[in-house]
Amino acid sequence: MRRLLITGFISLLALALVAPAAQALTRPGFAEGTIKGGGQVQLGLTLLTKMQGGKTQPVRMTYFQSYIVPLSCDEGNTFLESGTGELHPGVKLTKGRFSYSYDNVTFGGKVTKQGMKAAGTYEVSSFDVPSSSLSNCSTDGPRKWTAHKCRKGDGKASIPVCRAGGGS
Repeated sequence: MRRLLITGFISLLALALVAPAAQALTRPGFAEGTIKGGGQVQLGLTLLTKMQGGKTQPVRMTYFQSYIVPLSCDEGNTFLESGTGELHPGVKLTKGRFSYSYDNVTFGGKVTKQGMKAAGTYEVSSFDVPSSSLSNCSTDGPRKWTAHKCRKGDGKASIPVCRAGGGS
């Protein structure tokens, strides 16, 4: 009986020591940058931090927003004021890479392991601007974008505050 109690106690102690090491913590991350040829981009990420070793890696993109992107249309040039927004349930990142398409917009790229930098391509094709006579608007092919880690304006971290879209 005594041996059974000691074995049970050792098993519980081992479980208590191993379980926290296997746990992980998720938190939001934000990045903001520019689109080559004009425009801004902002990303929202879900970052996973493993408790053992404290390594952080992005696992899901929850938000992708573009602002003031120049477009060429059949009737002349214009700007895409704002595009995309929240992605439900989010775009899963595979080895930091992602790709997403909706309607006439395609974007993709790669996020570094710590969520500090991101880069990729953004393309709008055959887009008809709502409530206007502009049709067949596009970015004239894929445009490269880059982004760096930023924060919403509610923390005291030393990283820059997101500017595009008011940091939302």
